[in-house]
Amino acid sequence: MSAIPIIIFVLMCLMLPAILLVDPIARPILERRLGRVLRAHQDELARLEGDPTAPPKSDEGPTTLTAEVMRTSRYGPPKPVVELVQTFAAPILAILRARARGDFESVTAYLAPSVLRHLQVEANRLPAVVYLLGPGNRASFPDFQVQQALILGKDDAIDETWTLVRRKRLILCRICGASVSGAFGEKCATCASPCDGFEAGWLVLEIPSLSGDKVQPG
Repeated sequence: MSAIPIIIFVLMCLMLPAILLVDPIARPILERRLGRVLRAHQDELARLEGDPTAPPKSDEGPTTLTAEVMRTSRYGPPKPVVELVQTFAAPILAILRARARGDFESVTAYLAPSVLRHLQVEANRLPAVVYLLGPGNRASFPDFQVQQALILGKDDAIDETWTLVRRKRLILCRICGASVSGAFGEKCATCASPCDGFEAGWLVLEIPSLSGDKVQPG
């Protein structure tokens, strides 16, 4: 038997106390950071228009622009990761396609006003390629939940982290009408259908600008 697996196991055992110690320290820092983002956009959240839970009236292209879940290994992403990404994949795909067209009329309900203004003056349109989506940090607050989404475009089209937000409320399954289980609406407890990406009600609160700065509310 090779000694390598044994060495790896011993190293993991030695690292475990450090991992357990870091998480309780890092999580409050993360929550404070996401809380500051939420407070910075509080005025915008109070005057949002449109329904982020409703799919756009038209499914516009380009259809060659597609989104997939990031692979974490050669075996593919774990099932919980896929289910979480499904809660925000559809609105993100619609926004990416709007960025490729340069027309945001159909996706305004999924964008904070400051993000919409930023995208409307963006000089470069996105190429119609494959984009990889992954879940980033997330936190829960009394009235809102915040989720970061990692987005990578093929051939270095983009490498961005979007900050999404949704109001806390009952999420209803579009298949059977039952409530969708999980704080972030991963799947329906009644029929096990995955959230299709709109009923969760996520909207984009921040997208980094082309210069790498965060979009500021105005």
